[in-house]
Amino acid sequence: MYREGLFDNAAPASKTVLEIGGGYGGLAHQVAHCLGDSLDRYVIVDLPEVLLFSASYLSIHNGPENVFLYDPTNPSSTVDQLQTGPARFTLVPNFRLDLVGGFPIDLALNIASFQEMTAVQVDNYLSTISSNLEGALVSFNRPTNGEANAELGDLRDLFDRHFQWQTVEMPLTPTVSARVRANRAARALARRLLGRPTLYSEYELVVARNS
Repeated sequence: MYREGLFDNAAPASKTVLEIGGGYGGLAHQVAHCLGDSLDRYVIVDLPEVLLFSASYLSIHNGPENVFLYDPTNPSSTVDQLQTGPARFTLVPNFRLDLVGGFPIDLALNIASFQEMTAVQVDNYLSTISSNLEGALVSFNRPTNGEANAELGDLRDLFDRHFQWQTVEMPLTPTVSARVRANRAARALARRLLGRPTLYSEYELVVARNS
């Protein structure tokens, strides 16, 4: 993300980051640290039960006053928080993605969860992101994941519907564990021996922008 200039030229309190599938909140914490005072709001959309983990982690490391968790008894409070609220992190359940619409997004992130969704679900997320995106979407996923998820198809086809995008090369380096390198070599050998591609693909880092 740094190499692509996604953290550059940030005016004070101007950046809005949307992460789909934030997990326990580790990436949110690190990105917020990188952006510093230029981050206005960091929005995580995830399964309700998973938001409890990210709420706990982010509260421990950033203070509970900086974390706002969606209140099902008062949904409008989430909109108020996104507009003028003081918390840096706003956590929204996936079934209330509509609350995020209408807010400009400078950076959207998805790490290894699009590949677990159906094509319809991913398309819904991409449509919402595209309609609000002013910066870039960064995706790190397997574009095809047929052995684990036959309902996805090819992520690249879905990106084509909404964005102009490119892959960012990530060459293997000595920092990659020997186990991972051996695993990739075994896959390549299996493909040659079987004479056909496997049903999954390697991870791809994609940077996408509105045309």
